[in-house]
Amino acid sequence: MEKVNLAQKFSLFQDYWSPKIAGELNDSYLKLVKLKGEFVWHHHEAEDELFLVVKGKLLIKLRDRDIWLEEGEFVIIPRGVEHLPIAEEEVHALLYDKFSYGPLAGHSVDVQWHTRREGDLSLRTDPPPDYYLVFTGPKAGSNSFHSLVNPWVIESVYLFDARELLTALHERGVQIGTRSSVIGPLWERAEIYPVQQTSRLVLSEEQRRLLALFY
Repeated sequence: MEKVNLAQKFSLFQDYWSPKIAGELNDSYLKLVKLKGEFVWHHHEAEDELFLVVKGKLLIKLRDRDIWLEEGEFVIIPRGVEHLPIAEEEVHALLYDKFSYGPLAGHSVDVQWHTRREGDLSLRTDPPPDYYLVFTGPKAGSNSFHSLVNPWVIESVYLFDARELLTALHERGVQIGTRSSVIGPLWERAEIYPVQQTSRLVLSEEQRRLLALFY
Protein backbone atom coordinates (compact mmCIF):
# COMPACT_ATOMS: atom_id res chain seq x y z
CA MET A 1 0.00 0.00 0.00
CA GLU A 2 1.62 3.22 -1.21
CA LYS A 3 0.45 6.78 -1.72
CA VAL A 4 0.14 8.12 -5.26
CA ASN A 5 1.36 11.56 -6.35
CA LEU A 6 -0.89 12.68 -9.19
CA ALA A 7 1.50 15.32 -10.57
CA GLN A 8 4.29 12.74 -10.77
CA LYS A 9 2.03 10.19 -12.48
CA PHE A 10 0.81 12.72 -15.04
CA SER A 11 4.43 13.61 -15.86
CA LEU A 12 5.06 10.04 -17.07
CA PHE A 13 2.99 10.28 -20.26
CA GLN A 14 2.16 12.85 -22.93
CA ASP A 15 -0.48 11.23 -25.19
CA TYR A 16 -4.06 12.48 -25.15
CA TRP A 17 -7.32 10.50 -24.77
CA SER A 18 -5.42 7.38 -23.65
CA PRO A 19 -6.28 6.65 -19.98
CA LYS A 20 -3.60 5.06 -17.78
CA ILE A 21 -4.57 2.85 -14.85
CA ALA A 22 -3.31 4.41 -11.61
CA GLY A 23 -5.00 2.04 -9.16
CA GLU A 24 -7.78 -0.45 -8.54
CA LEU A 25 -10.69 -0.03 -6.15
CA ASN A 26 -13.44 -2.62 -5.58
CA ASP A 27 -13.02 -4.23 -9.01
CA SER A 28 -12.98 -0.84 -10.74
CA TYR A 29 -10.12 1.27 -12.03
CA LEU A 30 -8.83 4.71 -11.22
CA LYS A 31 -7.41 6.11 -14.46
CA LEU A 32 -5.44 9.23 -15.27
CA VAL A 33 -5.90 10.84 -18.66
CA LYS A 34 -4.70 13.94 -20.49
CA LEU A 35 -7.31 15.52 -22.74
CA LYS A 36 -6.99 18.07 -25.52
CA GLY A 37 -9.38 18.75 -28.37
CA GLU A 38 -12.76 17.18 -29.00
CA PHE A 39 -13.66 13.51 -28.43
CA VAL A 40 -16.79 11.90 -29.96
CA TRP A 41 -20.40 11.53 -28.85
CA HIS A 42 -20.70 8.24 -26.98
CA HIS A 43 -22.35 6.49 -24.05
CA HIS A 44 -21.68 3.49 -21.80
CA GLU A 45 -24.23 0.70 -21.74
CA ALA A 46 -23.49 -0.87 -18.38
CA GLU A 47 -21.64 1.57 -16.15
CA ASP A 48 -21.61 5.15 -14.92
CA GLU A 49 -18.51 7.25 -15.59
CA LEU A 50 -16.85 9.81 -13.32
CA PHE A 51 -14.79 12.76 -14.60
CA LEU A 52 -12.74 14.62 -11.97
CA VAL A 53 -10.66 17.53 -13.26
CA VAL A 54 -7.22 17.77 -11.66
CA LYS A 55 -5.87 20.51 -13.93
CA GLY A 56 -7.49 22.73 -16.56
CA LYS A 57 -11.11 23.25 -17.59
CA LEU A 58 -13.26 20.56 -19.23
CA LEU A 59 -16.54 20.89 -21.13
CA ILE A 60 -18.94 17.93 -21.06
CA LYS A 61 -21.66 18.41 -23.66
CA LEU A 62 -24.94 16.56 -23.15
CA ARG A 63 -27.79 16.46 -25.65
CA ASP A 64 -29.78 18.96 -23.59
CA ARG A 65 -27.13 21.08 -21.84
CA ASP A 66 -23.44 21.75 -21.22
CA ILE A 67 -21.44 21.11 -18.03
CA TRP A 68 -18.20 23.01 -17.38
CA LEU A 69 -15.80 21.42 -14.91
CA GLU A 70 -13.14 23.53 -13.20
CA GLU A 71 -10.13 22.19 -11.28
CA GLY A 72 -11.30 20.20 -8.25
CA GLU A 73 -14.79 19.56 -9.67
CA PHE A 74 -16.29 16.30 -10.90
CA VAL A 75 -19.41 14.97 -12.57
CA ILE A 76 -20.86 11.46 -12.79
CA ILE A 77 -22.35 10.59 -16.19
CA PRO A 78 -25.09 7.95 -15.73
CA ARG A 79 -24.98 4.85 -17.90
CA GLY A 80 -26.77 5.27 -21.22
CA VAL A 81 -26.38 9.07 -21.30
CA GLU A 82 -24.69 10.39 -24.44
CA HIS A 83 -21.89 12.86 -23.76
CA LEU A 84 -19.09 14.65 -25.60
CA PRO A 85 -15.93 15.73 -23.71
CA ILE A 86 -14.13 18.81 -25.09
CA ALA A 87 -10.86 20.28 -23.82
CA GLU A 88 -9.94 23.59 -25.44
CA GLU A 89 -6.58 23.47 -23.63
CA GLU A 90 -4.79 20.52 -22.02
CA VAL A 91 -6.76 18.97 -19.17
CA HIS A 92 -5.60 16.44 -16.59
CA ALA A 93 -8.46 14.29 -15.31
CA LEU A 94 -9.14 11.25 -13.16
CA LEU A 95 -11.64 8.65 -14.38
CA TYR A 96 -13.33 5.88 -12.40
CA ASP A 97 -14.86 2.99 -14.34
CA LYS A 98 -14.76 -0.73 -14.96
CA PHE A 99 -15.12 -3.34 -17.70
CA SER A 100 -18.37 -4.85 -16.53
CA TYR A 101 -19.94 -6.77 -19.43
CA GLY A 102 -19.05 -8.91 -22.44
CA PRO A 103 -16.36 -11.60 -22.65
CA LEU A 104 -13.84 -9.50 -20.71
CA ALA A 105 -16.18 -8.81 -17.77
CA GLY A 106 -14.38 -9.30 -14.49
CA HIS A 107 -10.94 -8.79 -16.06
CA SER A 108 -8.80 -5.69 -15.71
CA VAL A 109 -8.38 -4.02 -19.10
CA ASP A 110 -6.05 -1.09 -19.86
CA VAL A 111 -7.62 0.75 -22.82
CA GLN A 112 -5.24 2.81 -24.95
CA TRP A 113 -5.64 4.88 -28.10
CA HIS A 114 -2.77 5.99 -30.35
CA THR A 115 -3.12 8.35 -33.31
CA ARG A 116 -0.41 6.33 -35.08
CA ARG A 117 0.68 2.71 -34.72
CA GLU A 118 4.32 3.42 -33.94
CA GLY A 119 5.09 -0.01 -32.51
CA ASP A 120 5.26 0.89 -28.82
CA LEU A 121 2.89 0.64 -25.86
CA SER A 122 2.65 2.08 -22.37
CA LEU A 123 2.99 -0.95 -20.07
CA ARG A 124 2.97 -1.42 -16.32
CA THR A 125 3.87 -4.27 -13.99
CA ASP A 126 2.62 -3.14 -10.57
CA PRO A 127 0.51 -5.23 -11.10
CA PRO A 128 -0.21 -5.55 -14.82
CA PRO A 129 -3.81 -5.56 -16.08
CA ASP A 130 -5.16 -8.79 -17.56
CA TYR A 131 -5.39 -7.28 -21.04
CA TYR A 132 -4.39 -4.26 -23.10
CA LEU A 133 -7.10 -3.14 -25.55
CA VAL A 134 -5.42 -0.83 -28.05
CA PHE A 135 -7.05 1.38 -30.70
CA THR A 136 -4.69 2.84 -33.31
CA GLY A 137 -4.68 5.10 -36.31
CA PRO A 138 -2.53 4.38 -39.40
CA LYS A 139 0.97 2.96 -39.12
CA ALA A 140 3.73 5.51 -38.56
CA GLY A 141 4.86 6.98 -41.88
CA SER A 142 1.50 6.46 -43.57
CA ASN A 143 -0.02 9.46 -45.33
CA SER A 144 -3.59 8.20 -45.13
CA PHE A 145 -6.07 10.75 -46.49
CA HIS A 146 -8.44 9.93 -43.62
CA SER A 147 -5.82 10.68 -40.95
CA LEU A 148 -4.94 13.99 -42.60
CA VAL A 149 -8.57 15.14 -42.72
CA ASN A 150 -9.54 13.75 -39.32
CA PRO A 151 -6.76 12.94 -36.80
CA TRP A 152 -9.20 10.88 -34.67
CA VAL A 153 -9.03 7.78 -36.87
CA ILE A 154 -9.38 4.15 -35.78
CA GLU A 155 -7.76 1.93 -38.38
CA SER A 156 -7.04 -1.14 -36.23
CA VAL A 157 -7.85 -2.62 -32.81
CA TYR A 158 -5.67 -5.05 -30.83
CA LEU A 159 -6.18 -7.15 -27.69
CA PHE A 160 -2.99 -8.20 -25.92
CA ASP A 161 -2.88 -10.74 -23.09
CA ALA A 162 -0.73 -8.73 -20.67
CA ARG A 163 1.19 -11.62 -19.13
CA GLU A 164 1.93 -13.23 -22.50
CA LEU A 165 3.06 -9.86 -23.85
CA LEU A 166 5.32 -9.11 -20.88
CA THR A 167 6.88 -12.59 -21.10
CA ALA A 168 7.64 -12.11 -24.82
CA LEU A 169 9.17 -8.68 -24.18
CA HIS A 170 11.29 -9.91 -21.27
CA GLU A 171 12.65 -12.70 -23.50
CA ARG A 172 13.75 -10.05 -26.01
CA GLY A 173 15.28 -7.86 -23.30
CA VAL A 174 12.82 -5.01 -23.91
CA GLN A 175 12.57 -2.41 -21.15
CA ILE A 176 9.06 -2.21 -19.71
CA GLY A 177 7.69 1.31 -19.35
CA THR A 178 5.75 4.09 -21.03
CA ARG A 179 7.24 3.40 -24.50
CA SER A 180 7.91 -0.33 -24.68
CA SER A 181 8.77 -1.52 -28.19
CA VAL A 182 6.47 -4.29 -29.47
CA ILE A 183 7.53 -6.18 -32.62
CA GLY A 184 5.24 -6.62 -35.63
CA PRO A 185 4.36 -10.32 -35.16
CA LEU A 186 2.98 -9.60 -31.65
CA TRP A 187 0.75 -6.87 -33.08
CA GLU A 188 -0.45 -9.19 -35.82
CA ARG A 189 -1.40 -11.98 -33.40
CA ALA A 190 -3.31 -9.52 -31.19
CA GLU A 191 -5.40 -7.94 -33.97
CA ILE A 192 -9.19 -8.09 -33.60
CA TYR A 193 -10.10 -5.41 -36.16
CA PRO A 194 -10.29 -5.20 -39.11
CA VAL A 195 -8.81 -8.73 -39.24
CA GLN A 196 -9.89 -11.11 -36.45
CA GLN A 197 -6.64 -12.87 -35.48
CA THR A 198 -7.54 -13.88 -31.92
CA SER A 199 -10.77 -15.34 -30.53
CA ARG A 200 -10.40 -13.82 -27.06
CA LEU A 201 -12.69 -10.97 -28.03
CA VAL A 202 -14.81 -11.54 -31.14
CA LEU A 203 -16.44 -8.34 -32.37
CA SER A 204 -20.07 -8.34 -33.42
CA GLU A 205 -21.20 -6.94 -36.76
CA GLU A 206 -22.65 -3.95 -34.94
CA GLN A 207 -19.33 -3.26 -33.19
CA ARG A 208 -17.54 -3.48 -36.54
CA ARG A 209 -20.04 -1.09 -38.09
CA LEU A 210 -19.46 1.43 -35.31
CA LEU A 211 -15.66 1.17 -35.59
CA ALA A 212 -15.91 1.77 -39.33
CA LEU A 213 -17.45 5.17 -38.60
CA PHE A 214 -14.06 6.31 -37.28
CA TYR A 215 -12.21 5.67 -40.55
